[in-house]
Amino acid sequence: MTFPRTSIVMALALAAPTGAFAQMTPQDYLEEMAALYAAQGMNFSYASAEESGDALIVSDIALSMDNEQVQTTISFEEMTIRPTAADGYDLEVEASPDYIGSVTTVTEGEEFAFDFEVTARGLYRVGGPEDSRRMELEYPEVSLSYHIATGAPEDMPPMDVSATLRDLTGNFSYALGAMTQTYDIAAANFGVSMSMEEASGHSVGIELSYDDVTMTGAGPITNMNDSSGMFAADTVSSFELRAATSMLDMTATEDGADTDIRVEGGASSLAMEIGDGVLDYAIAQDAMKVNVSGAALPMPPVEVSIDRLDTRFAMPMLPTDDAKDMALRLNIEGLTVDEALWAMVDTGGAVPRYPANLTLDVTGMGKALVDMTSGDPEAMMAGGMPMEFESVTLNTLLMSFGGAEVTGSGEATINNSGFMPMPVGGIDFRLEGVTTLAGKLVETGLLQQAQVMPLQMMLGMFAKPTGEADTFESRLEMTAEGNILANGVPLQ
Repeated sequence: MTFPRTSIVMALALAAPTGAFAQMTPQDYLEEMAALYAAQGMNFSYASAEESGDALIVSDIALSMDNEQVQTTISFEEMTIRPTAADGYDLEVEASPDYIGSVTTVTEGEEFAFDFEVTARGLYRVGGPEDSRRMELEYPEVSLSYHIATGAPEDMPPMDVSATLRDLTGNFSYALGAMTQTYDIAAANFGVSMSMEEASGHSVGIELSYDDVTMTGAGPITNMNDSSGMFAADTVSSFELRAATSMLDMTATEDGADTDIRVEGGASSLAMEIGDGVLDYAIAQDAMKVNVSGAALPMPPVEVSIDRLDTRFAMPMLPTDDAKDMALRLNIEGLTVDEALWAMVDTGGAVPRYPANLTLDVTGMGKALVDMTSGDPEAMMAGGMPMEFESVTLNTLLMSFGGAEVTGSGEATINNSGFMPMPVGGIDFRLEGVTTLAGKLVETGLLQQAQVMPLQMMLGMFAKPTGEADTFESRLEMTAEGNILANGVPLQ
């Protein structure tokens, strides 16, 4: 549903006139709106545009975008463009509130289509010089619902989906000459409701809500039909979506018994950059709490809390002469489980209840050898490896649980001159409290003593004591000759 929502916002907001500092007329705006949509790979059409006093009434409007994989259409009955006395703006635009749309995708000859309806009551204003158009949005509520039209799998149950944005406000600015745009949009609440029920009576209901939502971004105006062109742009497009709080409620019913899941969250964000041949995105969630309960569970209600969860992924998407940034990050801070679950596996409290943490942070440099935006896995792998790595850095490895902690860091360059890529470099590890934790897990019955022996053997082979209680260090090295050393001792 991402594309329809983006298209609807554009249909409600994107526009601009001609003439550097002359007041924009409704006809100026209509012509420039068509040019703006065209620059983004969309077709904008209407049946008629008639003057009514100083206003222009445009009827039977349609927006469409068509490429090999996705066809999208949006239509609405009428749009009125009229002068405004609002300071800094020339025109205000108000459209009929009901929009009808459809999205059709074709994959390996199979067609899948869904229809959607949008209701949007409000208006926007547009003005400013030609090289810096600006718009101001005011929509008390925007709602969307959709249903599957064709191509649904036979085993897919009927599904109802709706979404609502409340108190939508914001500002857009753009310049068609420079082909640039910026936006800053806010909504008091964004909610999604979904339900589906099988003939057997099994059902799932989901309610998702985000409060105090903001969306900001800047970058070039690009053709959305040309994914490789979007990534190839010299100017990077940036996008950030934030919310102050979130709530997810899900109820699954099977054989008359419910399973209820509630996920509460604090501040969350999604940030993305596209351009210069690279995709880079990051997701973060603070203060997450998960509650699972219900008659279908063979256990008491469970609560899990996470202080922070964040991820990042970056990789080159297009072939380039120079190497680009790469990144992979997963960070889980302050993971705790309530005592009710602990009591099921460790009634004596042998394992310390310290919050668990996991951090894996890897960066590097590499090249894409094929067009990764093509969407064709076979074509990507036809010539062998689709990527070439030049260097890799393990910035942080951290695992802590039950009083034990493992940390690591290191770096390597990649020798690509041989039959297979060979890393040259090293990684340093530090292990604290690992054998103590293993003993406590044996005490609880979660591990058998025989299962601990391989750990002790590996510590003897690859690590060395530091002199501190239950603390080991190890350095693994990969040499230019292809040898692997553990603390200076060859392993092969």
